[in-house]
Amino acid sequence: RRHTRYWRDWSSDVCSSDLLYLPMLLEATRVLEEGIVADPLDVDLGVTLGLGFPSWRGGILRWCDSEGIANIAARLEALRGHGGRFMPTALFVDTLRRGGRFRGPPGA
Repeated sequence: RRHTRYWRDWSSDVCSSDLLYLPMLLEATRVLEEGIVADPLDVDLGVTLGLGFPSWRGGILRWCDSEGIANIAARLEALRGHGGRFMPTALFVDTLRRGGRFRGPPGA
């Protein structure tokens, strides 16, 4: 018998990196939102040096900027039914609405 407590039947169209990166991205926005970290660059530095996020991606927030926040939002929406860890934060939604970037130029 399979232990269903830890097993999820993820659809085949879900990218495995999204299952890892998207909750990490939302936590990164949460620490900015709560004022735990003031600068997005510090978040990216922390996830790169502390968690081993791929340095060639520039950090989790830079990765989001390069993928496009609207693209990330669609991917989060597709995973919404898989638990609260895929629910966008208020900062993420605000940045999406204004079409901004986390590590873009001022006013972006």
